[in-house]
Parts: sequence; structure tokens; C-alpha cells
Amino acid sequence: MRGSAYQMTIKGKPTVLLIQPHSGFWERLRKANVVPLGLLSIASGLPDTFDIEIIDLRSDSNWQSKVREVLGRNCILVGITTNTGPMISSALAVAAMIREISDVPIVWGGVHPSLVPEQTAGSSLVDIVVRGEGEFIFSEVAQRLSEGASPAELNDICGLAFKQGDQITVTPDTPLIDPARIPTPAYQLLNIERYLPKYNGRRSLAYQSSRGCHRKCAYCYNSIVNKGRWRALGAERVLNELRDLHDQYRFDEIYFIDDNFFCNDQRSETIVEGLCKTPLTYMIQGVDIDSISRMDEPFLALLARSGLRRISIGIESGSPSMRQQLNKSESIAQIEAQITRLSKYQIQLYLSFIINLPGERLDDIRQTIRLIRKLHRLNPNVLSSPLYFYAPYPQTQLYYSSVQQGFQPPESLEQWGSVSFDMPNLSPAGDIDRRMLLGLSFSSYFIDDKILMYIDSRFLAALAALPADGRVSFQQIDVLGHARAFPA
Repeated sequence: MRGSAYQMTIKGKPTVLLIQPHSGFWERLRKANVVPLGLLSIASGLPDTFDIEIIDLRSDSNWQSKVREVLGRNCILVGITTNTGPMISSALAVAAMIREISDVPIVWGGVHPSLVPEQTAGSSLVDIVVRGEGEFIFSEVAQRLSEGASPAELNDICGLAFKQGDQITVTPDTPLIDPARIPTPAYQLLNIERYLPKYNGRRSLAYQSSRGCHRKCAYCYNSIVNKGRWRALGAERVLNELRDLHDQYRFDEIYFIDDNFFCNDQRSETIVEGLCKTPLTYMIQGVDIDSISRMDEPFLALLARSGLRRISIGIESGSPSMRQQLNKSESIAQIEAQITRLSKYQIQLYLSFIINLPGERLDDIRQTIRLIRKLHRLNPNVLSSPLYFYAPYPQTQLYYSSVQQGFQPPESLEQWGSVSFDMPNLSPAGDIDRRMLLGLSFSSYFIDDKILMYIDSRFLAALAALPADGRVSFQQIDVLGHARAFPA
């Protein structure tokens, strides 16, 4: 059991344990998970004087035994990353296990602890919170702890929150890292073969070439965590790293998980032209309609020629009033025009949508459904995301709107773990039934073939493979009997 005072004797090379929690129900059905880039980035900032162990709960069914084994070594701290939502529940479970068998300090980082550091640090299962970009902060914490400091003796390190007696100390912010100083994630610490999910037969490796986004979407945490700024690795560095990674791991495809890839036209064009000279295909997670509007036809043709197979675009809602609330500046007409414009290229468009927004009415959801249907008709390469439920990230503009409209702010980490992208988080407006929202969201997983790309479940694959006139769809919304609310 954990004692009343922190004590540690350092003998030999110290070990740092980094843990990736589960992130939700659907993740457990995936064919393979993407690499835990947050932990790999943290590990890249640690000097060679530390042994580093990464345990990924998503892919290791024997994680409890491995945690015990690593703690039995000269382990000086455990780092746990988490986002808002189900990851917190998983992180709390592993932290509770660690607390039962070890006095080792537990350091939390990631998006959620950065958004609510004081509440996070107040948990009995948290010793230290690393706020914001953690590569250099975490390294300094590890070094100080290896020298015998206690978690309460780190006042001079910026970017932290921790308990001192009955008080929570929050040290000053750190500036965002200069992109030139961002170290390459420590891919070598993992068996990469376990982190190459296949998309249409090609094994993809996740890679981040930029951080942050300059857009002001009301629901997004980037305005807080990345201070509303976009920062990018140089184009030549990106191409060199991708070549080195491909030489080492022999994957087929790169999955850029940038928040917004096309912010600098010259940089993105240099990267795309460089990818033309490689055997790699690629996908891009973060693309917005405004960026596509700036692209001329020669550049779009270059994208298709360079091996771009898919882009993900955050549409989010088909309701003009909801789009205004989300700070999405593109009009419905602009969205339709750009999706139509891309139809001549063999580039898959993965469009994301959100429901259960603050103040959303039944007609707003109808408008979203109509837009989804229309975009499918305008471009045969469109796939639409499941209809995700809005999750209120603390401190964001839409979070405060949600509170004003009745959302009860969670008062603990345990309560934040109940926030979900798969279940309604807000009480629906008067003309919307919760059961209808659940049926609508579930049905949306099967309106096209997207589920076959991700999910390793024979039952769900069988549902998705039903012929079009028998498949669950927006025209048969309904396991739950609400099809009449959404006429074709």
C-alpha cells in the first residue's frame, strides 16, 4: 500500500513506464490500433539514461501482469495519457491497480488533464499533471524524480499541476515547442507490426506532420491546448522521416493525423510532390472545406496522382443554425460545391458529423441527414462517419454554451469518464427522443461500407454486407421505430 510519505531509493538505471488506456467500445473491435503517438512523443524526449516501457491496454490482454513486472524493477514513475471521455475510466482503473501495489508517482498528461489540471491533480490516483506538450516537461520531471525529489518538490518546473498538502499548485505555462525542436516519435519502442491497420488491403502507419489548427471551431480543444496556433515540421524533414520509417518498417501507407494539414500551400505541395517519388499511398485526417476551396485543378490532379487515397473532412452538421453555433464558416452550398468538385478524382472522402448539440432540434438533425444523403449522391466516393454524439470538452466555447443550457459539469475524473461519443451527453431538446438518437447513431454505422474497413467483428461485418435494400440505413432508421421522423 502507498505510504504517507514519498520514499524512493535509486539503484541502477531507472525505468519509466508509459501507459495507453482503452478509449471506448468500438476501439476494441478494430482490426488493429494506430500507434500511441502521444506516448511515443513523450518517450522521444527522455534521455538514454532511462529504460522506457510502453504498455498499451488496447492491444495487450496481459497488461496487468506486465504492469506488475515493470513496477517490480527500478521504476521511478508511471505516465498515463488520456483524452476526455472513456479513456479516463480506463486510466483510473490502471492507476488504482498501481496505487495498490506501489508508491511510484503517477503522472497524468494528454488533452483532458491539460484542460482541467486542478481537478485532475485533485484525484487521489494522480500525483502530477503535465499540461500541454509534454516532451520536455515530462523529461525534466523524470530526471528530478530519479534524483530523489518528491512530486511536491517540483515548483520550479513550468507546465505542471500537483498537490502540496491540501492545496493544488499550478506552475506557469510553458511556451509551445518550436517545431524544429520537436523530436521524432520513438517508434522503435514498439512492435510496429501490431500497429499497421489495413485500409483496403494496405498497411498504414500513423504520422503527425503538424500540430494544432488556426480555425476557431467552438467544440474543439485546439484553441486551448495549442493556443489556436498551427505549427508544422518542415517539408523536407517530413519526407526524410517518412523515407526512414518506410525503410525500417515496410508499411504501404502513411496516415497523416494532423488536425489541419493544408494550412501552408507551399509546404503541402512540396510534401505531395515528394510523395510522388515514393511507393507509398497516404491518407490525411485533418482537411477543411476552405482549404479545398483554395486548391486549383492542377493541384487536385497532383493529389490524386501522388497516391492520396482518402481525406477526412469535418462537416459536423447540415443545419445552418448549428453550423453557426459551431463556428463553421463554410455554407452548405460551398460544402456541396467542393464535394461535387472532388467527384472527378478517385479520392475517398470521409465526412464527419455530430448530433446532440446544445439546443439542437429535430429539424436540425433532419437537415444533417438530408445533407449526408445529398453528399452521397453528389460524389460516389463519399463515406460518412457514424453520427457521433457531441462530447463537451471543458473550457471550449461550446462547453460553456452546454452548461448554460443545462449540462451539469462533471465534478470528478470518475464523472468525466462517463462522457461518451457513443451515447448522448446532453438532455435532448423537447421534440427529440433519446431512444431515437441512439437508434439513429447505431444505424449510421451501416449506411455505407466504412465499418468493413475498421471493425474485426463477423457479426457487424455481416450486417454491413447486407444488400442495399436490406441494410440498416437512414431510410430504415430503425431498429427503434423512428423512420417516420426522417423521410427520404
